[in-house]
Amino acid sequence: MNTEDLIKDFNKKFESRLSTYLTKKDIRRIDNFLKNQIGKYIQDIEQLQKELFNYKKTKKARFIDLSTKEYHRSFIACAIGAKYKNVGTFGTTVGHISNFNNYLPLYRMLLKLGEIGKKSSLKEKNGRRNTVGRCAEVKASYSLFNKDKSTNFSQIEFTNAYRPRTLQIIERCNNCKSVFGNV
Repeated sequence: MNTEDLIKDFNKKFESRLSTYLTKKDIRRIDNFLKNQIGKYIQDIEQLQKELFNYKKTKKARFIDLSTKEYHRSFIACAIGAKYKNVGTFGTTVGHISNFNNYLPLYRMLLKLGEIGKKSSLKEKNGRRNTVGRCAEVKASYSLFNKDKSTNFSQIEFTNAYRPRTLQIIERCNNCKSVFGNV
């Protein structure tokens, strides 16, 4: 198995851990659970790094440093928790949603940013444009809608947005600020 496949497996494992948690409690509990799972994700990455280092020593192979830019895009860029009424859920930036038409209010807001799956019309501070519909907030709100069809995306409570490989709190992108507000 190559390094990219190992990272994909870690990403799937992380998302699987998140999908098992459902709460009727407050957003703080969702945030704490998310941080706990991110801690486990970081431990998984550190363990993989140690294994790659030991493999390199025994096989005289090239050392693979997972902290390099080459691998940054392979790891989950953002994870977030969300709550609406008595339903809590999570979203990450892995993959994409193929059928937004089920959740028309969100779909319409995303279309104002540009074509779903393409670069947004809004620029970030670094000058880049994020992909419309790929954000963790979008996936979390879509997941809420699938659990509660009355979900009003303008009333969703979100946790902090985290970079899972570092547990760093990250600012929400302009796409999400436009759709969900600067919460």
